[in-house]
Amino acid sequence: MEEEKKKEKKRKNITDFKQPTREHDENVCKLITFLENVVGNASAVTILAISVERHRVAYRANHNTAANVWGTVCKTFLLIWLFSVLGALPILFIAQYEQDTYVDGTPVGRCMTPIDHTWQKIYLVLSALLFFILPLLVILFLYSKVNLVLKCGSIMRLEVNKSNVPFPEDNTPKYYSGYCNIDLDCRVYMKLMTLFRREQERCLTYPREILRLRRQMTQIIITVVLVFFICHTPYRTIGLWSVFSPRGYPEGMDNESYFAMFYMFRFLLYSNHAINPFVYNFVSR
Repeated sequence: MEEEKKKEKKRKNITDFKQPTREHDENVCKLITFLENVVGNASAVTILAISVERHRVAYRANHNTAANVWGTVCKTFLLIWLFSVLGALPILFIAQYEQDTYVDGTPVGRCMTPIDHTWQKIYLVLSALLFFILPLLVILFLYSKVNLVLKCGSIMRLEVNKSNVPFPEDNTPKYYSGYCNIDLDCRVYMKLMTLFRREQERCLTYPREILRLRRQMTQIIITVVLVFFICHTPYRTIGLWSVFSPRGYPEGMDNESYFAMFYMFRFLLYSNHAINPFVYNFVSR
């Protein structure tokens, strides 16, 4: 009889140990929300770092040794995760675990991120600005310059006089591409010629294979960037929506439809990390 009581007591202790407490649930809620935001921030900063590195390679092809490359990679890796973690720290003070009940009365716990206070709204706006809008603008600027370099490399493979650029007799500056004559403002023309002469010798020595690889590199990165912003835009948009919309969701949309849309956008955000390897594989062919 005593042995059965001991076994029953031991079984009860094990059961009580396995049952999560409210404090445990709240910690898990905060941890999951925090990691979700860290990974999302890291994706944005990583895409930005890749774009900066590709821009640097496009302008300085042969200026790095293996040691410099590995040192740069390690520093960039640490900075990406440090910046991502710091950017997600406030979410630990926003996430809340609440007890609720289903329609049939079954108790259930919910992990919520209410945006009620002013500092929470400011944080959400700054997060979207630093990890979505600003990277988008910087990446568009960098790739426009990379595209200019690639076009410059193709044009400068033509035979051009390295020292003298002829002007027409009417003293109107013109740029001769071999196919068309385009009147340009004198200052713009001089800037173009300065850039032309600076890059001419380097671009004239580029093999056609290097230009092909550079175009392929640009195609890969641009595709990855597009996939990133397609996957992240809905989630960031609905986050800002919850800040500036009075009801938190559109008029005429019930709670079930709103949360279905919200979880679909979250799934799209998570799927970005799984899509990138396939994008690299198919676009690089």
